[in-house]
Amino acid sequence: GDMTHTYAMVRIVANIVHQRSVAGLSWHTAWMYALVVTTRYLDLVTMWYIELPEGLRIWDFVSLYNTGLKLLYIFTAYTVLLLFYRFRDTYDVEHKDRFCATMLILPAIFLALEFNYYDETVEILWTFSIYLESVAMVPQLLLVGACPCTASLYRIFGPWCCCEICRSSSSSSSSSSSSSSSST
Repeated sequence: GDMTHTYAMVRIVANIVHQRSVAGLSWHTAWMYALVVTTRYLDLVTMWYIELPEGLRIWDFVSLYNTGLKLLYIFTAYTVLLLFYRFRDTYDVEHKDRFCATMLILPAIFLALEFNYYDETVEILWTFSIYLESVAMVPQLLLVGACPCTASLYRIFGPWCCCEICRSSSSSSSSSSSSSSSST
């Protein structure tokens, strides 16, 4: 699970940089995932304020592997947002995100406030991240649904990877069609 998620996030960043385009990606999904990882991994900040018994260190309770992955997820989520800003002129104008993200965020806030284990700010934000992550992919799914070449690939590879495949095939077919039209 962790390595697959890490591979997908790094691949998204690498594909955006390589293709110099964010066409086919949902801005709403990208910033909701940044919100998810920010609220879920607040323990990276708050763990330093835990009072420990004499002789114990914070690293006796915290996994270096887990901390590294959390930092990588946060870094890649915000890198995708920065790349959206950098390549904003390639944002898919034809199938632009029109989904109202508030329809997903407000219910997640309500559920987090009502259904959590205990009423502490970090716990409520963690619960919010769980609820929001379960629906954050909806704008991307709607955007991917508009791309005809992804119907069967979606079930196998997931929406972000499927979107990358569609973008790759459409950019290669458009370059081949432009080269064939220029040769005639």
